[in-house]
Amino acid sequence: MLLLLGGSGQAAAQGSILDQGRSLLGGQSSGGGSASAAGLSETKADSGLREALRVATSRTVSQVGRTDGYYGDPKIRIPLPGFLATARKAMAAMGMSQTLDDLELRMNRAAEEAAPKAAEPIISRRRRPIRSPSEPMVTRRPAIMNP
Repeated sequence: MLLLLGGSGQAAAQGSILDQGRSLLGGQSSGGGSASAAGLSETKADSGLREALRVATSRTVSQVGRTDGYYGDPKIRIPLPGFLATARKAMAAMGMSQTLDDLELRMNRAAEEAAPKAAEPIISRRRRPIRSPSEPMVTRRPAIMNP
């Protein structure tokens, strides 16, 4: 889903989000004051972030979670891995790339089918409190790192 925010569109999207945030804060710049000082309570800010996550997830899933959502968009199409892409080019020169073309199509169709299923954990995760900047991102060590 994050693939949709790649490239130059990401900078424009971030600018738009920042502008929306500033307007919610009454034109306050990102460098000064707290959200509550501008009349935006922590609860309201949390609620707004949750709604933004829900909307972004829904929009992304509606775009990629349909036929040709990935495969039909060259910006986010999932390509064959390196060595298979090379083999496909060589096979295409001989008119024999149909099997690898089908593999690429099936990989993308699987992603299109999985997108709506992947949205549910993201949306249900939003019901938990959003992590504060002071909390560590990882609260326990992965099993592989334990002695």
